[in-house]
Amino acid sequence: MNVSHARLSGISLKTNWMSAALMIFALALTACGGGAGTTTIDPQPPVAGQCIPSDPATSGECGTVIIGLTDADGDFLSYAVTVMSLELEKRDGTVIEVLPNSTRIDFAQYVELTEFVSVATVPPGDYVAGKIRLDYADAEVFVEADGAAKAATVVDADGLALGQTELTIKLAERDHLVIVKGRPSLLTLDFDLDASHFVDIEPTPAIATAEPFIVAELDPVDTKDIRVRGRLIEANVEEMSYTVAIRPFYDAAGDFGRITVNVTERTDFEVNEQAFVGGEGLRALNAAGQGTLTVAKGQLNVAERAFTADYVVAGTSVPGNGLDAVKGNVISRNDNVSFVR
Repeated sequence: MNVSHARLSGISLKTNWMSAALMIFALALTACGGGAGTTTIDPQPPVAGQCIPSDPATSGECGTVIIGLTDADGDFLSYAVTVMSLELEKRDGTVIEVLPNSTRIDFAQYVELTEFVSVATVPPGDYVAGKIRLDYADAEVFVEADGAAKAATVVDADGLALGQTELTIKLAERDHLVIVKGRPSLLTLDFDLDASHFVDIEPTPAIATAEPFIVAELDPVDTKDIRVRGRLIEANVEEMSYTVAIRPFYDAAGDFGRITVNVTERTDFEVNEQAFVGGEGLRALNAAGQGTLTVAKGQLNVAERAFTADYVVAGTSVPGNGLDAVKGNVISRNDNVSFVR
């Protein structure tokens, strides 16, 4: 067993190779008065005013948090790892999982934009910390070396290759995340690759020594475009909006929460390779049907918690949707032929 630790600005990195097994014991209750049996206890109803995220009946008592992901500029061409979980911790120690499915993310693709990755239902309260767990077992990391892409291995401060790695996010006292009923809260996570890695490009593969940390921003005012990707639930022409079940990072399955995408009469649409504008685009979405894959780019009004799309693609217009695709780094080109690693 190897456990390594690195700390930077109050944020800890911990690599854990140990698995745990949980044993559950059932207690048999013996009835009094001449015979033995079991007593069934009915589950207690939720306390009035209590939010239980897994119980739709209490949704009116819950709050929501919209979580975005971005990255600062750097020299990484690709930094694809598996995100196993993302948790938020309340001041009283309660831990809430806000990423319903594990997913693979290439952090290097988020230099130019922020992607909404989850809209989670959570109990109201003060949230003061968080944890994100990454798995580097099948990581694909490339850096730029002499103008070309070069594979890299990510190691810790002791030179050991990273496996499952947990980053603890601590919010400053004055910046704790307050979640209330009826008003979505915003949280953007910035995995700053450039500032959190030292890269040696001389060896082959290159060595990226990690001291990864997450910068958490509340109510961000970033000027980057925001992307929302997900399956269509419904389009509302009268309200000039549509609702999607978020499915970020080119995932083929999973529901990461619901979000409303507002449009204007100047929003450009491309639905099943046909161009539309404004309300006509929403009608085309309705015609495409529930479950149609959509990708929208636009801006967030932080004060109103409203996302408005400038451009929407849907159906067969979404890159890679139902078609063969190649994803990688272009290492050379000869006329109209590109060579991709």
